[in-house]
Amino acid sequence: MKLGDANSEAQATTAMADASYVLAGSMVKGGASYIWFHKNEFATVPHPAATPDHSPGCSTTSPYPVRSDWVAVPDGATAATAAVTLSTYSDRLAKVHGWLQLSNNAVAGASETSYFKLALVPMTATNPIDISGGVHENDRMRLALQSNGVVKDPRWVYILDIDCHGKGSLIYPQNYSENQYPGEGDQDTQVILRHAPTLKVGPPFGVDTLILLTTAQPLPDPNVLNFEGVARGASRGAKTPLEQLLSSASSGSRGLGAEVEVPTNWGIQLTTLRSVPQGATH
Repeated sequence: MKLGDANSEAQATTAMADASYVLAGSMVKGGASYIWFHKNEFATVPHPAATPDHSPGCSTTSPYPVRSDWVAVPDGATAATAAVTLSTYSDRLAKVHGWLQLSNNAVAGASETSYFKLALVPMTATNPIDISGGVHENDRMRLALQSNGVVKDPRWVYILDIDCHGKGSLIYPQNYSENQYPGEGDQDTQVILRHAPTLKVGPPFGVDTLILLTTAQPLPDPNVLNFEGVARGASRGAKTPLEQLLSSASSGSRGLGAEVEVPTNWGIQLTTLRSVPQGATH
């Protein structure tokens, strides 16, 4: 496994206190299988019985995936392939960790008081939902921005979703570049995002993280927000310190060197949202 790669955020440790995930194994009918388990979940012994209020591998309380898929190693011939798969899973978990910790790099208060917050508005109402109550399968919502007062300084808005399995997807903007707010005529304290998709709650069910990223300058390539969309070895490279920071988080690498100054003209807000299947309760 490549846990010794200095450029990767996934590193091995012998101290449980320093770990985020534990590599665990199981023997079934003479064959070994391995899995990454979040250390907090791993410490819960015995594990509670499966319940219908979330998807396998998802947590009901944490934005971190509970575990990876099992990787079977039936014999020595498959060990190398299994090691590559487990390394890939560790990189993906590092990407989730990188994004969830990225808010620590933002300037404190940079967007807390003077800019919009992310809001989710039901299709049949105008008031945002109370996210503390969670959402149910097939619920439909609109993406909106909400503030305590009139916002005067425009910023470019991007929204990333990290589902409970750890997949990151840019959900706004899509196919449009009109993502600067406030725009002409936006004088209200609540603005429905233009050309934004309607969000429909579906599997996997658990805790998602919605990340509102706002920047004073548009990102040259918003695809750096997709975990699998970062181009490696491309000719253009990241153009700004912020884009390098985002690219580093999405690639699960330590690509941000000490010489790169973290910009101050951006903000980030993380919103966790728990979803459950139809018929299940929170």
